[in-house]
Amino acid sequence: MTTHQQLFDSVIKNYNGQYPTPVAQIAAELGITVASNNFNDQDKYGELSKSEAGKYAITYNSESDALRQRHTIAHEIGHFVLHEEYFKDHNAITDMKLHFRNGGYTESDLIQEEQANNFAIELLVPKNSVFTMLVEGKSIEEIADIFVVTESTVNLSIGWEVGLEW
Repeated sequence: MTTHQQLFDSVIKNYNGQYPTPVAQIAAELGITVASNNFNDQDKYGELSKSEAGKYAITYNSESDALRQRHTIAHEIGHFVLHEEYFKDHNAITDMKLHFRNGGYTESDLIQEEQANNFAIELLVPKNSVFTMLVEGKSIEEIADIFVVTESTVNLSIGWEVGLEW
């Protein structure tokens, strides 16, 4: 288990069952600075960067809607936790929707992005809680409102749990 994974595991225990997941607060407890930036680029969602001093920062697109911003922060936390080795040779991971459309990602990049997306979905919408709420009769829309995510994020959480391919 990596140092970042151990740190995350110790921090996340404080938020078990707290909804919506306070992603900016979790990032801060992980020692990650979170800030918005216009980027002058609607296709750039966000970035996780590491300074020469070893400090991490998440920057998200201030032009994105609030739900997208929450997802971006959770996604970048995923990169921090899951891709610690990557930062031994690189100083940033930039997430851009255009890369998915124009083939700008390598196979390795795509794997990292899928891992970070799955991490973000589980952080924002814990599958056990979703299924409990569904059994209680809550709708997808109600669950999305509780977790402050899109309905598609809730649907992805459900599909991921039952093994559906998206």
